[in-house]
Amino acid sequence: MNTCTPDSDSNIVDPAVSPRHPGAAFMELQFYPPGFVQQFTGFSCDATRWCVALTIDSLSLDPVNGRSLNPTCQSQILGGLEYVNFAYLTKSGVPQGPPDPLHFQFIGSGQPDPTKVLFLNPGDQARVTMHDTAQGQLAQVDDLTTGESGSMTASAANGFGQIKFAPGTGTTQCKALPYDFHPMYSTSSPQTRVPWTAHSYNVAFSDEIGHFDFCTKIDVNTGSCSGLEGVPGDQEPADGDDNACFGAAQSLALPVTGCLDTNAGFDGPSYQPVWPDGDTVHHPTAVLFSSPRTGAGSTLPNTISDFGRNNQVGDLLALTYTNGHGTVSVIEDYRNIMSNVPC
Repeated sequence: MNTCTPDSDSNIVDPAVSPRHPGAAFMELQFYPPGFVQQFTGFSCDATRWCVALTIDSLSLDPVNGRSLNPTCQSQILGGLEYVNFAYLTKSGVPQGPPDPLHFQFIGSGQPDPTKVLFLNPGDQARVTMHDTAQGQLAQVDDLTTGESGSMTASAANGFGQIKFAPGTGTTQCKALPYDFHPMYSTSSPQTRVPWTAHSYNVAFSDEIGHFDFCTKIDVNTGSCSGLEGVPGDQEPADGDDNACFGAAQSLALPVTGCLDTNAGFDGPSYQPVWPDGDTVHHPTAVLFSSPRTGAGSTLPNTISDFGRNNQVGDLLALTYTNGHGTVSVIEDYRNIMSNVPC
């Protein structure tokens, strides 16, 4: 297996020029809110507390020659074709179970152990640190309110790994290769993206709304909604995006019935006027995310700069992807390169 130089902009390859881009993975540090169905079935770790996981997505696909990981192996690993390394941030820095996609355990790795995993209370202030180490990418969260910390390093020693690329239907090989995951680039720019993912993310934050909708009745055979979807007063028959549904009895705290699939209809609670507005009895409070900041001046409370509000959106950005032996251009984002960013 060939490896590229980590932490280096020598890995920048424009797909419009060449399809021979070094293999790239996509790392996320995911914060899970409390109150609904417990991980790893649902998205909550606890009835009242948050938890954090380090995840790394890889795509086992050769887009030039149209080859992908064999179906047998895809069926045996977490995530399938886009397989995932998954580990909660723990107080010891040691995974509670195997993170790699082949050996991942839904209980041992996926159900958070409160004696090992870092939990955060609503309202806590936390500091997030991510950087490379000799063993691999480190993610650490320090709860400044409770004084507790959790961390995870994406290293072979911690059980992280790649899946050996064994394409075609003529093989069933499925092998995990222990691996230290390091940052691919040394800077962040529109050129330093993962060439197979949607959007132009390099270093980014997203609250990832749109993964919930209410449901009045669940089909016990399919786990999809067979009744009405939507908030009270704005309900309609369930459609194709009402899947991965759970009843109120399965919830850790909030007695609601709903579905966690992507809300492609843009009609779930995320798109209703129930956002934080100071009404802490009926609406949630806000999540405040900020980077280290300098400078001054803003009309937004508790912020340094609002970056010009809507003026920051910029122009449409066309991204080039490898498509067989050619390329395809897709518009998914806006881009605005600022001459002066005060952070």
